[in-house]
Amino acid sequence: MSDTNNISTLLPVSSVGVFVENKKLRTDISSLIDDWRFPRVHIDVSEGNVNTAIETYKTQSTHDLIIIETQTIDDSFGDCLEELSAYCTEDTAAIVVGPVNDVNLYRKLMAIGVSDYLVHPIKKEAIGDVIAAALIERVGTTKSKLITVLGTKGGVGTSSIAQAMALGCSEGLKQKTVLLDAAGGASYTAVALGQEPVTTLKEASRAALAEDKGSMKRMLIEVNECLTFLGSGGDPLLEDPIQTDGFENILDALLTTFPVVIFDASNASIPIKRALLSRSHKICIVSTPTLSSLRASRTLIQEIKTLRGGEEEDGLIDFTLNMKGQFTGQEISKSEAESALEHKVSKVIDFDPKLFPAAEMDGVKITELKGSEALMENIMDGLTSFLGAKKPQETAKPEGFFDQILKKVKG
Repeated sequence: MSDTNNISTLLPVSSVGVFVENKKLRTDISSLIDDWRFPRVHIDVSEGNVNTAIETYKTQSTHDLIIIETQTIDDSFGDCLEELSAYCTEDTAAIVVGPVNDVNLYRKLMAIGVSDYLVHPIKKEAIGDVIAAALIERVGTTKSKLITVLGTKGGVGTSSIAQAMALGCSEGLKQKTVLLDAAGGASYTAVALGQEPVTTLKEASRAALAEDKGSMKRMLIEVNECLTFLGSGGDPLLEDPIQTDGFENILDALLTTFPVVIFDASNASIPIKRALLSRSHKICIVSTPTLSSLRASRTLIQEIKTLRGGEEEDGLIDFTLNMKGQFTGQEISKSEAESALEHKVSKVIDFDPKLFPAAEMDGVKITELKGSEALMENIMDGLTSFLGAKKPQETAKPEGFFDQILKKVKG
């Protein structure tokens, strides 16, 4: 009876306990391990029902979400749910799979906090969406926004645009922003922002994993009132700076503190790029208006779609043609690029031999250079609404299923 829409986001770290007798449903739920949204979700599938769940939770901790199949919908099932609640935490969520499509039963279960009520036959895609929606309601998602800036190849200006974007978010939109990259010793973020590296990515990862806030604070360098960047760059040049898990430790720590995280992916390893592209709320692809760069862009867009489940979410990819005018006579126009890419070009940035090179060589913020106003307005076009009008609002944490049952018992 669910009308849940498709959930297109990487789900939070969470756990699901499944107690169902239908073999196909058990198989379908077990196969969610291959769903790109579920790599952080631990799923335990058992053949059984509410009584199996009761015996299970007598000896182990409750999952974040419990899925229970029942063949009976009379008062005895309600009594079993009440007994089960004694072994569960108050905010545990529940999905019930029942034998009949009964509107009154559905309303009754929803009234006591059940996340959803399902009736066979259940499509595989539907059960994945229902579980995803229940986990987001129960565990939540970070309110922070991860923006990944990715170039189709080297030399297209990815890092410069990522830095300008971070300055625009912090200075123009007054958003608390952090900029980071995974380039290790090849990173020049610190120098470009007039500073020096103060740490390595491995050191930052250890501090993040240990929740050592003092050390993390030392590694974060303030650029202005709202902009901070991770002062990495002290890593050896001839060593892999960090593995994917280690870098995600850093990201997870930053996402709990900063509403906007901008990731410069220009020199990241392929595994780190894949991991962060799967988590990003906005992906900004940077290309020059040349045939070689646009060919790579077309491939990159298709690979991102595949990585994200086969379909591009509306507004996910922001495509930028950079350095227009540098390759006079050999450039591809905006309309030709859109036709070849089968994707909208969000913005075109003219080549300016003074602004970006001057900012990089002199260690001066690009926003402090004369003539940067139009450039910054162009770069920030679209991000204002993305970070403003679409910003999630604070909502009260919903009560769990068993929380409401306990209230009824206590009352």
